[in-house]
Amino acid sequence: MQSIQKIRCPNCGSEGERYHLTESKLIRTQCPTCDYLMVTCSDTGKVIEAYAPGIDSCRLNLRSSPKLSASSVGFQSPRVTNANGDLLLL
Repeated sequence: MQSIQKIRCPNCGSEGERYHLTESKLIRTQCPTCDYLMVTCSDTGKVIEAYAPGIDSCRLNLRSSPKLSASSVGFQSPRVTNANGDLLLL
């Protein structure tokens, strides 16, 4: 069975559609105006396929995401020495 919702596109704000495909356990969100597409698993919420033209990943505002420092994830820089055994700082 399939149900359709009218939604606002998360990419451009125009009228879009969300299809709930119960047999395949998928949710397909699409926008005919900007060609946005997002397909997710209705059980897990994981993204199966996504396409969002016009979103430049280099310009996304990531300020709300948590900052990770090297020490918070347990990263230690490698110890590099030269031929004389002197420690080099990277």
